[in-house]
Amino acid sequence: MRLSFGKIVLGVVAMALLSVGDAEAQRGKRKKKDNRYGTHAPKELEASGLDAEYYFSEGQKFYILEDFGKAEDFFERSLEIEPNNAAAKYRLAQIAASKGEMVRAERLAKETIRLDSLNKYYYVTLANIYAKEEKPDLSALVYERLVNTVPGTDEYYYELAAIRTYQQKWDKALEAYAKIEEVYGPSEGVTRQIQKLYLRKNDLDGAIEAGKRLIERNPSSEGAVLNVVGILMANGKNKEALPYLESLLKQVPDSPKAALMLADIESREGNFDSADSLIRSSLNSERMSAQDKVNFLAQKMPLWASSDSGKEQASSYLTLLLEKHPDEASTWGLAGDWENSVGDKDKALKNYTEALEWDKNNFPVWQNVVSLQLEKNQLDNAIESSEEALTYFPNQAIMYYFNGTAYLIKKSYKRAASAFKQGIKLSEGNKALSAVLWGQLGDAYNGTEEHEKSDNAYDEALKLDPESEHVLNNYSYFLSLRKKNLEKALKMSGQLVERFPDNVTYLDTHAWVLYQMKDYDKALVLLKKAVEKEPSGVIVEHYGDALYRKGRIDEARKQWKKAKELGDTSDLLDKKIADGKIYE
Repeated sequence: MRLSFGKIVLGVVAMALLSVGDAEAQRGKRKKKDNRYGTHAPKELEASGLDAEYYFSEGQKFYILEDFGKAEDFFERSLEIEPNNAAAKYRLAQIAASKGEMVRAERLAKETIRLDSLNKYYYVTLANIYAKEEKPDLSALVYERLVNTVPGTDEYYYELAAIRTYQQKWDKALEAYAKIEEVYGPSEGVTRQIQKLYLRKNDLDGAIEAGKRLIERNPSSEGAVLNVVGILMANGKNKEALPYLESLLKQVPDSPKAALMLADIESREGNFDSADSLIRSSLNSERMSAQDKVNFLAQKMPLWASSDSGKEQASSYLTLLLEKHPDEASTWGLAGDWENSVGDKDKALKNYTEALEWDKNNFPVWQNVVSLQLEKNQLDNAIESSEEALTYFPNQAIMYYFNGTAYLIKKSYKRAASAFKQGIKLSEGNKALSAVLWGQLGDAYNGTEEHEKSDNAYDEALKLDPESEHVLNNYSYFLSLRKKNLEKALKMSGQLVERFPDNVTYLDTHAWVLYQMKDYDKALVLLKKAVEKEPSGVIVEHYGDALYRKGRIDEARKQWKKAKELGDTSDLLDKKIADGKIYE
């Protein structure tokens, strides 16, 4: 993740420099402010020469109260009496910085360092100013001066390293980290940063050497050893990684992560029995969390899914995982993912449902459950599940899509429309989902015969996604049924046939628009092609209707009878067959 430079430096706000000229200009103004702010010092303090301290103290009070206007006035009065008061300038700088007066802040920060070169906060303040001005080089130079000037400020090497990393000056960053190791000794966190820098330089040896230094300091540290092993294995150096793993397992024989890494090497070497044993020991280990086990299996499952033996092996590991952690939602969720990936939808749905028994705050699992219920046409279950999911995740637009779709299929059009409208409100910013929801809303309004609303919804969908197959097909087909806007319907359905010349649904829709426009010859060509490819009741019935319009009565009747056998036809089909003529 790229680090925002403004977040690198420590949180001391920037200061602004008040010049002697500024102070002189303000001196005349103070006389008019005295009565309003009550800024006269007591006479005894004025006489004793302690009024500078008094003004500074009052400024501090108002600064703490966040009344920065009064605080600024007191600090400036203090400086009029004692111009070299770095602390007063420091506070004034903080106030000025809050106003965005960065040029003054920079001048003042430099002045405070001149007045007190051993105050670390003044350096940090100047570094912050440069950071806000996007001047990382200057900020880094300030930190370098700080650690070289002020004793006991070695911790600022971390800031220096972070800035150099942000600048992608890898060697400079490595110098800073080397100083950190020199002062504090190697640590896992610093070592990993060093390794990242070496890897960015494509210096694999440097990254490994950094890890080795940490191992030498603590040979039994799992983290240190596994870090080096991970780098070696990621770069194809399994043989070099092997001694580290074997040595670690001798010292920490129950290290499950080391065992899994060794299993990976054994598997690549063709030692599958040894790899299997190591994996099973890790899955049985009490030292490895259920989530880490889930993460390992999830990473390997795509590979295992590519062969029958791999699928059998994965199923076996999943069984072991579920036996070991039967009360973990993540294990059941992984089992659901696995069964879904290999096509066993029933088992997948069962496992996802079990995952929800242990944790109902997992939205992806809810999404998988409802999606599978819809796929299996379990509409009542899909409605129940989606509505329960919305009690936990009321702002998830996709769940309103699922809920509305279930109602739409059940022809509960008003409920479907209500769900889709709510989903549209929540999908702002997600153009693709909004387009789908508008399309579904068009279908729902068509079901309630609110055709103007339906057309408007389809138009909104096409604004967001002009190539939506669902909308182009349904919109043009419903217009053809109503015999409205047929030119528009022809254009939309024609787009689909041009893009998908072998899709029978789109062929039928385009043909039916042509039919309604009384272009029976073109309609017949398309309907014949659709019937030959994939006959269905509705398409065959349409084909018969087109034949009838061309005067081919016997052929039409034959197609109507065939349509009746296929099912999914109009209510007038029996009358067409009986009377030998068309009814619409």
